[in-house]
Amino acid sequence: MEMPEPQIGAEAASSFHPNPAESPMTAKRNRRKQTQSLQERLAAFAESARERARALPPGKERELLLQRAKQNEMTSNLTDWLSAPVYPRRGNDHA
Repeated sequence: MEMPEPQIGAEAASSFHPNPAESPMTAKRNRRKQTQSLQERLAAFAESARERARALPPGKERELLLQRAKQNEMTSNLTDWLSAPVYPRRGNDHA
């Protein structure tokens, strides 16, 4: 049984850019200076998501907001934990 030869789809053909400088991959990124720390932004989002969830009746949208709030709080806690200074372990005194 012979396999058909691969064809270039319309999506692949339309994504080709003759001028690489105009490619979406080289488009200038919109950068902005953050005025709050990551932990502050995560906590603020979690709080606003919980407030919005309180205003909703029980259902899928409310559960999704509560899940996102919990994820943001966990991410904030992990970020705090990972950025904490490292202390030497007990019993590893080689001085």
